[in-house]
Amino acid sequence: MAQNAPLNQKHKFSWPLFLSPFISRLGDALYIFGLNWFIVKATGTASILGVVQGIGGLVLVAADVLAGPLVDSVNRKRVMLWSDIISFVACLLMALIVDVNHPIFYQLVLLTAILDIGLGFNFPAAKAMVPELIQDSALQRFNAISNTSLSLADIFAPLLGGALLAVSWINFREFLIINAFSFLLSIALLLGIRYRYQPSKSGRLSIWTSLQDGFKYVMGKPVLVKMVVIDSVVNIFYAAFNLLLPYDVKHYFGGNEHLYSYLMAVMAIGGTRRPELGASSQRPRITSD
Repeated sequence: MAQNAPLNQKHKFSWPLFLSPFISRLGDALYIFGLNWFIVKATGTASILGVVQGIGGLVLVAADVLAGPLVDSVNRKRVMLWSDIISFVACLLMALIVDVNHPIFYQLVLLTAILDIGLGFNFPAAKAMVPELIQDSALQRFNAISNTSLSLADIFAPLLGGALLAVSWINFREFLIINAFSFLLSIALLLGIRYRYQPSKSGRLSIWTSLQDGFKYVMGKPVLVKMVVIDSVVNIFYAAFNLLLPYDVKHYFGGNEHLYSYLMAVMAIGGTRRPELGASSQRPRITSD
């Protein structure tokens, strides 16, 4: 009898499913903005920032690779909840212990890695829930609006960050607290989603088998291989520019935080591309939808 009952009621639009990724994205973008600015300000160099973001990028790639097979075989809502809960706790703890004037390297690496893991699992899980909760006739519209909102978050975050930097008493700790509460708000929205997980009738594949099938599919499509290579090369140059930007603003433009925020916003406007390709390109990060 339970098997014949409807699993999830579909709607034309879901505000919690729309707002949860947007708010997480906005808080995460604001964190990256603050991290770039305050680390360069505290150390006078972009080298530590480069190492932190480089390690974070590798972690994010690994999370992206594992996220697909995992979210296909487990409860997507739980994946999103746990990723937000862990990210919230990590940001809050870091805000309590961080020395904003002399940040400790391993703490920054650990926090960035945790947030990247959460990001790598959160967005694929959210996208996997969309066809389960949104009516087929409204899917294209919902995805378009959702992807646009994520791009807008990339644009608003630097502008908001620049306004916060103009307040003399605000430092990296406040950016961490804001990011933590963005995850908390996202958790509250997720709890409002009525969702019941339906295991696949074809059975659950192991993560290794799923990865093998995925790589075979990609390698069998020359166009996809070329896209991956081109995207990787472009992101290398994008990463180098992003690493030097806060350093250049500090040393050649008098540390003008408003100029830095405007430059980041313009870069976000120019970088609103391919929001459907995956979590690693969805973040306004130095290494990178």
